[in-house]
Amino acid sequence: MKLKSAKSFILNNLKLLFFSILIGSSACMIAVFAFTSPGSNQPPNGIPTFWLSSGTAMYYSGGNVGIGVIAPQDKLDVTGVTQIAASDSSGRLMLSRYSATYPWSILQLGPGSDSFRLRSAADTDLFYVASSSNVGIGTTAPGAKLDVGGGVRLANDAGTCDSSKAGTIRWTGSAFEGCIGTAWLKLTTVSDGTSAASAGRNCFKILSDIPTSASGIYWLDPTGSGSPFQAYCDMITDGGGWTLVMRMANDSTLGYSSAYWASGSLLNSASLDATSNSNAVYQSYSTVSGTTIRGCKGANTLCIQGTVGSTNAKTLFSGSTQTLSISRASFIATFPPDDTSQPNCNQAGINVGVADGWGKFAIVGNNENDCGSDDSAWGWGIRGAGSHYCGAGTATWNSGSYLYTCSQGTLWIR
Repeated sequence: MKLKSAKSFILNNLKLLFFSILIGSSACMIAVFAFTSPGSNQPPNGIPTFWLSSGTAMYYSGGNVGIGVIAPQDKLDVTGVTQIAASDSSGRLMLSRYSATYPWSILQLGPGSDSFRLRSAADTDLFYVASSSNVGIGTTAPGAKLDVGGGVRLANDAGTCDSSKAGTIRWTGSAFEGCIGTAWLKLTTVSDGTSAASAGRNCFKILSDIPTSASGIYWLDPTGSGSPFQAYCDMITDGGGWTLVMRMANDSTLGYSSAYWASGSLLNSASLDATSNSNAVYQSYSTVSGTTIRGCKGANTLCIQGTVGSTNAKTLFSGSTQTLSISRASFIATFPPDDTSQPNCNQAGINVGVADGWGKFAIVGNNENDCGSDDSAWGWGIRGAGSHYCGAGTATWNSGSYLYTCSQGTLWIR
């Protein structure tokens, strides 16, 4: 290779050097471009820019700088992976906004207590990650994995609750709900009934809010008066949500004429075992309202229920007659035997009967083909011919032999 000639030119601060070389028998022309100074004319985008120096610093006096891009759209426009080293000996990396009033970093990364810190221009912490991996929003001393110094607003999550969403909390617009992996459940600290401070309105409300609630004793405050009491809740039988209001022993104490039906006076109210063979009238009898009444033989062995207007048991059983569409066969199956000498009338309901056959929640029968001289009754709070009473059971005329059998029983409302 042999240099044949060389020549240079200056054009708008751009120095051009042309030279030719001889390689073997072939001649080649080579051009070299170099900027001499920024001057007054700046090169267009896509042509290497002018740089100024001051000591060890190098800068460009105006325009955008591109790295990996020939048409930068911002003051620094980088295409590709960017690696930035720490800005001081502490190892911190800071993006700062300096002013006389707020000479603080806006974004700070580094070791120690300030792993990640995002601040406002007014020098307030917006987002903070401590070295412990705790995240603080509105606080620089997060004491938990997420510590928020202020209110938190949630929106609705319309997705299905499954294992992938377990632990998620949402706001439906009317209630907070949490996903347990299989279903969304309402979140409540007011009506779970596990303490006097968290007394529920009734057993049905507790079960509605917390479907996993088990049968047992709960605290209730039906009117929200701040005077809670304990009651037994059946959360399983017949759909659950039943509040125990009365318990009958196999005797006549709570028969049809008992004053407890109208007064609602408490009787053994601290004894909340639904299976006990003893009489009890609970505070729930006068205070817990519902639309369905249920009577059971024993605690819940055989049960009959009927729909009534929204009311409490005391108001219901001290009021007028309500006829219910419940068959004679249902009552006979619960409290046998049948009285074939009393096949007529068959009025079922609340406060039913006339003459010698009466019942608070019962069906009455007559040998005449009417309901004018009833002699027999099956159910709860009954009276039969011969002035025989039972809190629960059967009292029949039985062709003049006056058969009656009192059984354990319970009354519930939902």
